[in-house]
Amino acid sequence: MRTFFRYALLITFLPSLLYPCQKDGLLHIFVLNVGQGDATLILAPDNTTFLIDAGDNGLGASVVLPFLQGLGIMSLKYVIATHYDSDHIGGLDEVLNVIGSGIEKVYDKGDARNSKSSTLAYRRYVTATGNKRSKIPLGQLYHNDSFSITCIAVDGAILNSTTVPLDAEDENSASVVLLVSFKDFAYYTGGDLTGGGPSGSKKTRDVESRAAVAVGDVDAMKLNHHGSITSTNSTLLNVLRPEVVLISIGNGGKNQSGFHHPSQEVLARLFAFKGLQAIYQTNLGESLRNYSAEDYKLVRIANGHLKLETDGASYAINGETFPDDQHSIRSATSALTYAASQAIKYAPLIAKR
Repeated sequence: MRTFFRYALLITFLPSLLYPCQKDGLLHIFVLNVGQGDATLILAPDNTTFLIDAGDNGLGASVVLPFLQGLGIMSLKYVIATHYDSDHIGGLDEVLNVIGSGIEKVYDKGDARNSKSSTLAYRRYVTATGNKRSKIPLGQLYHNDSFSITCIAVDGAILNSTTVPLDAEDENSASVVLLVSFKDFAYYTGGDLTGGGPSGSKKTRDVESRAAVAVGDVDAMKLNHHGSITSTNSTLLNVLRPEVVLISIGNGGKNQSGFHHPSQEVLARLFAFKGLQAIYQTNLGESLRNYSAEDYKLVRIANGHLKLETDGASYAINGETFPDDQHSIRSATSALTYAASQAIKYAPLIAKR
C-alpha cells in the first residue's frame, strides 16, 4: 500500500482563487457537492478537462457550470455519463447546452434498454449530446506523458476479463468504471456499480469483484453508489486497498426518507478495513448508525466540494498537503489533532440519528 499523509481543512472558497485554470503540473480531481448525486471534474496535469456526471436536474446549471466558469473552463475533452439515473445525468444537458461546441466527445454505456429510456432526464441528455455521443470503449481513453484515464468496465464488460451477464434493468450494475492514473498515483471511480449487496428483495450483480482485479491497488477511490448497501464489497476493498475514500452524499430529501446513505454496513466495513486513513464526505448523509468517537476519527465532513490534488507521488485533500513520507512530527501531530476535533464535532450529531 502506498504511503499517504494528509488531513482535510474544511473551507469555503471561490474556486478561481485557489485553482486557476493554468498548467501547474498537478492532477486535480474535484468531487462536486451536488447533494444526493454525483459530479466529478478532472483537470489533468496538461490542463485537459474531463467531466463525469453532473448531478440531478437543475444542478448542472446551479453547481457544475458555475464551478467550471469559476475555473475559467469553457471546454471539456470528454464528458462521461456513468449510467442513466437522474442524480447522475439530470444536470448533464444543462452543461452540454451551454458549453456545446467546446465539448469534444460524450461517452456513456450505450442506448438505454430499460425504463430509463423514457425518463425526462435521459431524453434531455440524449438530445443535448447530438452527434458527439458514443458508447465508451474498454481500455485507455486518454494518455499524455504520465497521465491516463482508462475505462475498466461498462455494461458488465470488464477490461481483460469475462463479461458479467446483466439484465436490462440492472442499471447500476452497468455503470462505467474508470481508473485515473498519474505517475505513482491511482484513483478509482465507478458510478453506482454494484457488488452483490441487496436492493429491496433482490440481490444485485457482483460486478465490483471482477472490476477490482482489473484495477488493482489505488491510493484513493470514490465510493460506489454513495455508500449504498448494494456496493463496496470486501473484495473491492481488499484488492484496491485505498488509503482514503470519498463519498458524494446528500442530506435530507430522498436520502433521509429512504436511502440512508452511506449505509451502516458499508461504513462498518470501512471502519474495520486495515490501512484506511480517512473517509471524506461531501455532506454528513443520513446513516442511522450510532458511531463511536474512535470510528469517527476517520471521517471528514466537508459540507461542500472535495478537492484532491497530486503531483503523482503524494497528494492532498481540501487544502492540507504532506508532500512526502518525511513529514515532520509537527505535521503529524496537526493531523491527529484535526482527526480528534472531527470526532468531537460530529459524534453528537450521529448519536441523535
